[in-house]
Amino acid sequence: ASASEHPSSLVVEARRRHAAVASEAVLRGVSGLRRAPQGTVVRTMFGAPQTTSTAFSSDASSSSSSSQPPQKVTSPSKSKKVVALSKLVEYPGDAEAIRRHLSNDDANGRVVDPAGADAFGLTALMKFASWNKPELIALLVPRLEAPRDLDAADPEGRRALHWA
Repeated sequence: ASASEHPSSLVVEARRRHAAVASEAVLRGVSGLRRAPQGTVVRTMFGAPQTTSTAFSSDASSSSSSSQPPQKVTSPSKSKKVVALSKLVEYPGDAEAIRRHLSNDDANGRVVDPAGADAFGLTALMKFASWNKPELIALLVPRLEAPRDLDAADPEGRRALHWA
């Protein structure tokens, strides 16, 4: 490379050479290659992690016209989905809906965790305290495990009494 060439033109030339080498390897018809199965763990904010693996294989006997797409194998969670009560309630709070959620009669087959936190780290107890709803707190407290659930802190260290 000469001193007059701009660094970005060097990058473009390197990419062009790489593409040419890659396409040449494909055109040569490389066969009999096997790529090891690869796996990834898909993590979501609200659900349990799921393991996904994708298997690729091609051998010398298969032709390019009969090649099959990669197979995706997913192992779903075998337990019921647990959802935090805090994610299911909204201001001003409906006492009947909260009774229904706490009875674990969820129509979607979910198990409701009365002490679970929402995406902001707030539990239902913190929300009810901040909304000044003693009747909702009275429904919730018998379902909580003392002192762990009663003394839970949000990400900033505040507890339900701070929210009241």
